Amino acid sequence: MATEEWLLKAIQTGKNYEELPSRVRSILPVSEWKHRVKEYCVARGLGWGESPASQVSAEMEYYEELLRFSKHHYRLFPYHLSDYVSRVLRITPFRYYCDVLYNALKEEKQYDQIPNFTAADVKRLCGIGRNEYIEILNQCKAKKLLWRVNKGIAREFLPTEPAEIQLEP
Repeated sequence: MATEEWLLKAIQTGKNYEELPSRVRSILPVSEWKHRVKEYCVARGLGWGESPASQVSAEMEYYEELLRFSKHHYRLFPYHLSDYVSRVLRITPFRYYCDVLYNALKEEKQYDQIPNFTAADVKRLCGIGRNEYIEILNQCKAKKLLWRVNKGIAREFLPTEPAEIQLEP
């Protein structure tokens, strides 16, 4: 356990693999070090440029992994990274939340399993709250055989354009 804690501190301080002590390098291969650094940065939603991940992975690959992790864990859209995510990867918050909803529908998750802040952002951008989600899930399940064979039909029930955002003073 002492080695695990030491590795975590080394990742937090941004050390390179070459800066690790030789006893640690003999236990930990380079590929495992890169995997741990990338996993640490992705789990915390750090930007590629200001994190140790810039030393171990390509920018595009890192951001794709970050989005995959965020979608899988139903996290908020990474607005702090939107300059890269929206401009280069071409993923808008609306599209991101449609993918999150699609995954939740496909896995037949309850709406309550989506975290509150994410659900609030989904409601704001997509216009889908708890009742609408349940209605969409029921519509999907109404197509019994098709739903069992192809859960991809859930996409046709999701909105194609963002909801109108009402600006409040």
